[in-house]
Amino acid sequence: MNILRRIPRRQLKLMVVLISLLLVAGSYFFGFQRLNKKAEALKKENITLTSERNELLEKNRNKETMEEEIETMRVKYDSLLDEFPSNLTQDKNIMFIYNLAKHAKMEVKVISLGENELFYSPFGYVSTPTEPTADASGAAEITQATNSGEMLGYKTRVTISYSSSYDGLKQCINYINDYKDRMNVANFNAAFDQTSGILSGTMVIDFYALSGTDKPFEDAVIESVPIGTKNIFGTFEIPIVDTEDLDSEDVDIEDTEPEDTDTEDIDTDD
Repeated sequence: MNILRRIPRRQLKLMVVLISLLLVAGSYFFGFQRLNKKAEALKKENITLTSERNELLEKNRNKETMEEEIETMRVKYDSLLDEFPSNLTQDKNIMFIYNLAKHAKMEVKVISLGENELFYSPFGYVSTPTEPTADASGAAEITQATNSGEMLGYKTRVTISYSSSYDGLKQCINYINDYKDRMNVANFNAAFDQTSGILSGTMVIDFYALSGTDKPFEDAVIESVPIGTKNIFGTFEIPIVDTEDLDSEDVDIEDTEPEDTDTEDIDTDD
């Protein structure tokens, strides 16, 4: 107190003013600014939440319409997946070409079968998991794709040399378009023979499949080949006849004599 009494009144007032300014500045920098930043963050968060709330309210108003659209898209998705078999095999492709030629009444002279190739992968690359590669990274990608259990898209290319009538060629195209499994004619050519009136050329058909789905694989149905496990080798047993049974049986043999026929001479007088 004695020290304060020794300080002139004017200097004391200046010190009080200076301390007040320091308190105001400290409260502004350490209190108001922090609260202001929190207020701005809360304001931005409030704007975001308000926007999400309005979006959810809009979706709730269109809930029934969106559910119908989702169900429609799910049906289309399932229908699209149903067009793809779960695997591609060469025997199945051969039987398809056989049935195609039989349906269109066309002659297939040469069939060239290609390897399965990967055309779709959720990992963002397209390679052939069925074929090994020298690249270590490629091999790792193949292992990852094969063992991932994800949906993978495969295709294989079959090239045929054919000869057919014009009507048979149209039936061939219709048969491919209406087939239950997804495929398409990549390209074909046809040359007309003026002497026979037959078209001949080559046709390239791409077959597609999707693995990783729950669709069971359907084996190729080969006609005129018995299936089953009852008698896979087609063996049979020759019946054994007991000779004693044959001796005990009486066999009656009836002798037949030719009947005498009387013939009369008929004289004819001229």
